Amino acid sequence: MSQQRNKPKDTNQSSKLLSLAENNTVFEILGQRRITKATAVVQIYFANQSPSQWAKQHTSILCFVKDNVKRSYYLRMVDINGRTILWEHELYYQISYMQDRKQFQSFAG
Repeated sequence: MSQQRNKPKDTNQSSKLLSLAENNTVFEILGQRRITKATAVVQIYFANQSPSQWAKQHTSILCFVKDNVKRSYYLRMVDINGRTILWEHELYYQISYMQDRKQFQSFAG
């Protein structure tokens, strides 16, 4: 008789800065079989013309997502008012990630 192990179910991780309703909206926008492992309120900056000049693009909610449909991990920025994903970046094993300042992280996109 074989034993089956009960695999613990992945659960979405909410942000303490969002209400229960806002967190649930984020989870709905991400969709089924997409689990947020971390959820945060963030500002996203892009270096469009020069790596020394950054411009703020969005203030929103950023999720570190395990996408079971695409079998990959992503950073996804969610707009809960428009109920859309504003931006996403697939994460890969060799990604070069830097913490430039205490509250500022960067990576090549």
